[in-house]
Amino acid sequence: MADSRDFKTEYAMSRIMGDFPLDMAEGESDFSKDLLLLFLYEYRMFNQSLSHALKEYGTGGDFNGAMSKVMGFESEQEFNNVMFLREIMRFINSTSEISDIVRTYAKQPELAKTRLKNLLGEHSL
Repeated sequence: MADSRDFKTEYAMSRIMGDFPLDMAEGESDFSKDLLLLFLYEYRMFNQSLSHALKEYGTGGDFNGAMSKVMGFESEQEFNNVMFLREIMRFINSTSEISDIVRTYAKQPELAKTRLKNLLGEHSL
């Protein structure tokens, strides 16, 4: 591995997998596993969005300069910043939704499980 973070990531994932089976009831264990699946899916989608955002809006170029003027931005940098945020906003919204599900679980576990299952279904997970 070229980067120590690769090793640390692999180690963290192996520790997570080593925690299974979880010491809790099956329904709660299933909720935790589903949450992990959703986190991993969203992280992968974030990497794709980040890669695209960096390629398209990280360095600028003639197209972005022309487009920023047409769209009324004060500068190409402002245009690039707005478009960069637009690309990664999905991840921001997804992590907020995941946080809401975990907060809901404390008071209404069945509702939280349903919301989580619905999100997983949307992504065919």
